[in-house]
Amino acid sequence: MSFIAGKVSDNNAGVVLSLPSTIAISLFFIGLTRGAGSIHEVVSVIPFSLGASVFFVAIYVSVAQLFRKKTLSMILSSLGAFAVWLQISIPLALFNFQSLIISMTGYLVLVFLSHRILYSKKINSGVVLKYSFKEKLFRATLAGFIIALVVILSKTSGLLWGGIFSVFPAAYFSSLIIFHRARGSSFLFNVSKTIPLGSPIFIIYALTANYFFPLTGIFFGTAISYLISLLLVIAYIKFFKF
Repeated sequence: MSFIAGKVSDNNAGVVLSLPSTIAISLFFIGLTRGAGSIHEVVSVIPFSLGASVFFVAIYVSVAQLFRKKTLSMILSSLGAFAVWLQISIPLALFNFQSLIISMTGYLVLVFLSHRILYSKKINSGVVLKYSFKEKLFRATLAGFIIALVVILSKTSGLLWGGIFSVFPAAYFSSLIIFHRARGSSFLFNVSKTIPLGSPIFIIYALTANYFFPLTGIFFGTAISYLISLLLVIAYIKFFKF
């Protein structure tokens, strides 16, 4: 994802960040440790949790505008975004949430609100985003930690916890921190504005994995699901003008 993001403009970065990362490897290991059929039990909670992750971005970007000092802005933006994400996501597992219809409704509401917030301001920089080796290492370490947490929670606390954390905004958060530190808070609007529009790719991945894992096995199911998601991202960038 980092390499691909370095090949596109900031206008398309939000779509690239919608490539399945944490969710792809998390579902792979959930399937590996709990069986291919276990994916069906986590799919229902993924849309609502995904909406919370997209809203996480909107909250971070909004809070970041309130403070001039960059370090203070990064800390308070992170705390505010995580607090909102936890308030939305944790009850889904505590109350054994399993309604796909309500989950999709919650997703649509949160994505709509996020879209309105992130399109409230636009910075036309037209630059290509680059990640340093340290930044890539930071993103990889954060994602690896979340994936390990997903597998542990799915084994010890139930599959719903694994499903919720499989769409934890690890890729979003790491990118926001990097861009915030390098280019300032105003730039975050431009790099984040297409994240709500690209977020359905996560749901497509979850649904295709739910179908192909039992049918073709975990390895081929992951490959097929990711290929479909990659083709969708390419189609977004090629055919839509954001």
